[in-house]
Amino acid sequence: MERAIKGLVDGRYAWTIFTSVNAVRAVWKVRRARPWTPATSAVVKIACIGEATADAVRSFGIQPS
Repeated sequence: MERAIKGLVDGRYAWTIFTSVNAVRAVWKVRRARPWTPATSAVVKIACIGEATADAVRSFGIQPS
């Protein structure tokens, strides 16, 4: 998980797809140790499966693509 989060922050991935609210919470829990800036959000596009998952992403200040 740490390596995947580092890849997100470093811009190694173009997309992140969240499939559940639990996945969003798990990623954000680990992500706290790494900075997530507006620049990161501009590089990595976020997709969500379902409105509840999208709402969970929005609750952390990120707008899904």
